[in-house]
Amino acid sequence: MKFKPVLFILILTAQTLSVYAQYTLQNYSEIARQNSPLIKDNQNQIRASTYEIQRLKALYTKFQIGVTGNYLFAPVIRWTTALQNLN
Repeated sequence: MKFKPVLFILILTAQTLSVYAQYTLQNYSEIARQNSPLIKDNQNQIRASTYEIQRLKALYTKFQIGVTGNYLFAPVIRWTTALQNLN
């Protein structure tokens, strides 16, 4: 006899919990939008292109200073001195 009221309360609790756990199609579509790898990839590409635009603007609109130089060292050998040292 004590078992029936406990069973009734347990079934009633399970039914009320299952009612709140149901999602609508809108909930599923919103979760799919949040977790879509294609949408995330598109957002990452947009973000990367804006960073690239900022980098190119900084590269081409700011002045640049560049220094280049060449140095050539060629030893001069006197042939007469070199031939005397060989003998």
